[in-house]
Amino acid sequence: MYSQEQRMRAIALYLQYDHSSAATIRELGYPSRKALYGWYREYERSGELHREYRQVPKYSPGQKEQVVEYYFEHGRSLSGTAAKPRYVQLPSPEKIKLPHVEVQTRDLDLYERLVAEASR
Repeated sequence: MYSQEQRMRAIALYLQYDHSSAATIRELGYPSRKALYGWYREYERSGELHREYRQVPKYSPGQKEQVVEYYFEHGRSLSGTAAKPRYVQLPSPEKIKLPHVEVQTRDLDLYERLVAEASR
């Protein structure tokens, strides 16, 4: 990921070199052609580049909670939870970084901590 200053420098060179992405990338050593075009389109639309990256979560907290519930209700099996049929919209536990926990009973506090950790 590049800072706003690095991206603005790339856009300035891109404009200076008459929209030559090859010359811009050759001089700077970054970005990819696709990234440069994206930055330029953003700059054309708004006249500036965003300061921070806005990462959209892949799974909602509700989906993550569903996976944790399924995990506890079906024998605490990561492979079984990950193999859940695709027609049910559950992300795999590996994607939500569900920790492996050895417990004998369903501990509500542990469950709440797992849900909170999974939603990060």
